[in-house]
Amino acid sequence: MATNKTKDFRDMPAGASVTNTSAFLKSLVFLLLALVVAFLVFYPDEDPFYGSAGRNERLADDGGKGGSGRSAREELRSRSRSRSGAEPKDAAGSSNMNQNDITESSPLDTAPEPKVEGYEYRAASKGLITSNLSAEMQKAIQLIDSGKAEEAVVMLEAIIKAEPANEQAVVELAMVNLLDLKRPEAAIEWLERGAELNPQNRIVMTELVSLYSEQQQVDAGLAFLKDIAARQPNSPDVSYGIGQLLANEGRDSEAIPYLEKASASAEQKDRILSELGDAYSRQNNSERAAESYQRSIEIQQAELAAKMQQGLPVGFHEERLYNTKLDLARELYQLGQLARAAVLAEEVQARTPDDQSARALLAQIKKGNAP
Repeated sequence: MATNKTKDFRDMPAGASVTNTSAFLKSLVFLLLALVVAFLVFYPDEDPFYGSAGRNERLADDGGKGGSGRSAREELRSRSRSRSGAEPKDAAGSSNMNQNDITESSPLDTAPEPKVEGYEYRAASKGLITSNLSAEMQKAIQLIDSGKAEEAVVMLEAIIKAEPANEQAVVELAMVNLLDLKRPEAAIEWLERGAELNPQNRIVMTELVSLYSEQQQVDAGLAFLKDIAARQPNSPDVSYGIGQLLANEGRDSEAIPYLEKASASAEQKDRILSELGDAYSRQNNSERAAESYQRSIEIQQAELAAKMQQGLPVGFHEERLYNTKLDLARELYQLGQLARAAVLAEEVQARTPDDQSARALLAQIKKGNAP
């Protein structure tokens, strides 16, 4: 043992002690563990396409109405920028992403378009983006992030005047009015403009639904969204937005047809099916609620398995899956299917032992109490 110690510390400088070095190593290990814990707490679920989409979605869920609350909306702003290629520049002033990266990551890109002399098409909204305007967007974002919101608004409005279909500038204007200038009415106007440019922009639709409810503009919001739906009847995102807005207002019987339509083709089908199950449950239609929850669970399980196979964090996805399973267990209990309900409740309780809801439901089932 003595020989090994001499070998391990043979290169120590004169005057250094083994005790001090051991204390330093312990401190270093403790610091690394603290950083790992902090990372897991604040960045628990990174998505390979949207970046921090899992974290954003959880914040939106916590907001209760798809993203209300400043922290969730700040995350939505970041998500919008990450998807549109609005990355900060490095010290040398060059963008961290080349133009091809920006084009590929933009939410505006749905189909390749031919280039036109000195310009570049960026997608569904057919906005023409010049290199100069792209640089102006970077400056506007830097102004926002440095607290110079009014100056950023002037610059963004100038960009939109020169390029009315610049979806990224429209979304930034909406968010700066909402978050920085506290002008929800102006934010709604810009979000509506963004929805007209691209109804498939989920960030825009999420905020519109929240603001219509918060500002007590539900009827006006429904009229606007239904007008877009009439022009784009095959848009699942618009149908989802209408369904969410109606469900948020307790109008489940009206919301269900829109949620059903959205669940047929939307990318976030598992989430829509879960909300559809909630709407059916509030209508005391346990059979249809259970069917919707079951379909959502099947999709969630497939996505969870894929993420685990890729070695990605799955904490948030597991939590959401167990919540949906508990919802299904409640509806099965209402239908008198006590054995199936018990299996699900036991699984959720085993996985989340602190969940009082699962424990209470399981106790009720084991007593054989009829619903």
